[in-house]
Amino acid sequence: NDLLNFIKSPEFAPCATGDQAGCQAALGAVLATYADNLDRTMARMRLLANESRAVMVARTQYNGFVQPSCSVNGAIDKDGQVFLPAAQVRGLINLAFLALEGAVQDPTVLSDPFPGLNDIMRAKAKKYGAVTVDIARPFLLAAQTGQELLIRDCVHPNDAGHDLITDLTIDAFESR
Repeated sequence: NDLLNFIKSPEFAPCATGDQAGCQAALGAVLATYADNLDRTMARMRLLANESRAVMVARTQYNGFVQPSCSVNGAIDKDGQVFLPAAQVRGLINLAFLALEGAVQDPTVLSDPFPGLNDIMRAKAKKYGAVTVDIARPFLLAAQTGQELLIRDCVHPNDAGHDLITDLTIDAFESR
């Protein structure tokens, strides 16, 4: 949600105009706030988890804009209204990769000179001993094969998306 709010903010201007350095600086400020908030949250959760012997779970975020129908139809709300036209969605795909995985076009190749939201999540999970459920790459691979894992808003998982998240979560626990 912070990233979606960023798109609507004045700080988004460098990203809208194609200013890569300015966009990374603006996005970096949003991600730095996210990193600080996540660190404080996970530190508190670790204390509580240690007291109750609970296992902490951290999950990466997928790029919903790569869903095949989003690039064709745009993002459609529950009332059937287009709130992000397909042309805007196509323009947001690379920005979402930048925000989530760093300055990479292909998030399956980990060579990030710029830490994205998922890089931060993975690092904080490691720092606090959380089980990491990496759904970013499986969601991308599913989208590349034409599988739809999100509802028409291009944000929230559909039943197949929830099934995949559940399966990946179970696999993460079993591998630990």
